[in-house]
Order: sequence, then C-alpha cells, then structure tokens
Amino acid sequence: MNRNQIAQLNYYLGSSLSEAKNLKELDQTHCLMNSAIFDFDNQFIQSKINQLKIKSNDPWERTKLIFDFVRDNIVYDFAPEIIGLSSWYASVILKKGFGFCHQKAIVLTALLRAVEIPTCLVFQNVKDHILISTRFKDLLPGGLLPLHALVAVNISEKWVRLDATLDSNLCKKKGYLIPQIEFGKETLLSTHTLDGRQHFSIEKELGYFENYPEAFRALLLENIDDWNAWRKIVNKKRITM
Repeated sequence: MNRNQIAQLNYYLGSSLSEAKNLKELDQTHCLMNSAIFDFDNQFIQSKINQLKIKSNDPWERTKLIFDFVRDNIVYDFAPEIIGLSSWYASVILKKGFGFCHQKAIVLTALLRAVEIPTCLVFQNVKDHILISTRFKDLLPGGLLPLHALVAVNISEKWVRLDATLDSNLCKKKGYLIPQIEFGKETLLSTHTLDGRQHFSIEKELGYFENYPEAFRALLLENIDDWNAWRKIVNKKRITM
C-alpha cells in the first residue's frame, strides 16, 4: 500500500468513524427505519419474513428465528463478488444467499427491523488467532481483521451485540463453536475453538451506527481492483475466518 492509498484509507475511516455513537446516543426510532440499504420494504424481503412465520410476541423468540436464518442461509464468504452499490442492499444479498461480515450484518439488521426489533450496526477490529498460525499469516499481518461488522439489538431497554457471521456448516467443517442465541445474552465470535485453541479476540470496539457508513462502501468500490485481486487469492487458497 503506497502513501496515497494510506492517506485515502485514513480519510475514509476518519469520516466514517465520526458517525459512530455510544449506546446512550442511539435513537431507537432510527434503528427501526427502512433505507436504501436496509430495504425491508422490498417485496422479496417481505416474502421471506412471511415464509419464516414469525408469530411470537416475544422479541427474543423473533430475534433467534431471524438470527439462525441469517447465520446459516447467508453463507459466509471471506471475499464475495462486489459488482456495485447494489451489493450492499439487504434484498440483493438475501437473494444471492452469501456475503462477508458487512453484508450479513446488513441483512440481519434489515430483517430484525422488519419485525420491529431496534437494530444497529457495530464495527470492531478483531484478531483471528487461528489465521496467525496458518500459512496465510503474511496475508493478514497479526491476524487482524479490521472493520469487522455485527449488530446490536435493543430488547427490554438493553442493547445486546449479536454476531451471525459464521454459518453452521463452516463451523462444523472447521471445528468452531456454532454461534447460538441465549436469551438476554450477547452472541459474539467465539474466543476458542471446540478443541480449546484460541480463536477470536476483540482488539477495539469502533462504535455503533444507525446507518451503514457510506464511506466504507465508497472505500471498497474505489479500490475494487485490489478487492478482486484479494478475492482471487482467497478463492485459490480457500482462506476463511
């Protein structure tokens, strides 16, 4: 990465993170809103909500049903194909059925808002300790995964973080713990694998966002050639979290 690219990166990250809020600043009304990205008024999303037959009045029951659906039916892809602005629309991601952490968090947000669960995005810098010990360690120095995305929901006036990034099939294949909703508790990337190896650690919490930061999308689209080069490496070497 040259100086111009670093300057560009710092500019976009700085402008995006300035949108971050703390929990007390979040407006639950804004966290229920439809948008171009969280387009839950889209007919395809509404049809999917109907198919899920979400009838419970218990917000945790509704949350679990949607969490489980997104976790396993939007298959995790470390470097999916990005074709333009629409690659961030919840309805488009839902139709494709796969995505990286940002895309999965967008779908989860849209579906939860559709059933009246206040939901926002959360971004973190995360370290993947498994990657550090693999032959891919030079591709991700220090195992750092910057700008990892998940969501937070407000239930009974309490904000709780939920991370549906890793699907069950991937977890079973790799020997990871499958993320499971426990009512009233947070569901985050697991700290250890099934055999006890250290897995994920949160290096820094970057804040809460009522909307998807447009600068994140602009940054990736303006560096789409780099993304596609990375995508080729990921597909060839079968790299994943």
